[in-house]
Amino acid sequence: MDARGLAVLVAANNLATARDGSLRLAGVTPAVRRLLRAAGLDAVFLPGTAAAFGRIA
Repeated sequence: MDARGLAVLVAANNLATARDGSLRLAGVTPAVRRLLRAAGLDAVFLPGTAAAFGRIA
């Protein structure tokens, strides 16, 4: 996944949120999990896991 992939996820999440929904990811590979964490998006797409990594969710 690259910056374009992250942008698509953020846009999809924004659309879902605007419609009182949410977007969550499942089956995330360790590499994508690291990318989401580095971008500060793990708390958005992987709720509950940010605290496990020592971050405030």
